Amino acid sequence: MEPGQTKERLLQAAEQFYAEHGFEGTSMRELTAAAGTNLAAVNYHFGSKKALLMELCRIRIEPINQDRMEMLEAARQKAGSAPILLEDIFAAFFFPVGRQALQDGKPNLTFLRMAGRLISENDEFYEEMVTAFFPVVVEAFLSELERTAPGLPPVEVRWRFHFAVSALVGALAQHHRMGSSKCSELELNDVEGMLRRLRDFVCAGFRAPYEGGEAGQ
Repeated sequence: MEPGQTKERLLQAAEQFYAEHGFEGTSMRELTAAAGTNLAAVNYHFGSKKALLMELCRIRIEPINQDRMEMLEAARQKAGSAPILLEDIFAAFFFPVGRQALQDGKPNLTFLRMAGRLISENDEFYEEMVTAFFPVVVEAFLSELERTAPGLPPVEVRWRFHFAVSALVGALAQHHRMGSSKCSELELNDVEGMLRRLRDFVCAGFRAPYEGGEAGQ
């Protein structure tokens, strides 16, 4: 097996095991067996279990963040000197996720389960992952939200953005379970439609009054 093929097989196996078991629950013996290789290959290509799973996160997260920054810049150009509309800000943050959340026109269940795993991880792995992949993107979006909602103190903007991110991750993590709930009539293949509805829901919450004032545009 070529080295590149071994690395790819390890990443594919890591995605499945991480989605099912998380960082602590992922067994390297079972993962390497599923990939048809051994622990020495993990050490050679990645250095450690944590490095393997961090590379998996990078592969999934960086394309989303790149799309986010490109959409945010397009929204800036559209707005000109005016603040960006809330709908455009949250479209830029939410919609790129849809490209990873779909596979062959259907929900990518492995990716959706990974989203849920990320927020339930132990503090060390979660903080390392957030520090590695999100600070620049988060600050860019917070900066635009502060311009768009000048009636909100910066700390309130951060609280409401935190709620928006939590709503996004929760919606992704629970999406595949909706068919077995009282919402079974929903079209679960329409992940993009779900994200549009979530954007509108979050924008309404972001505009909620704060100490007698109106938030947002």
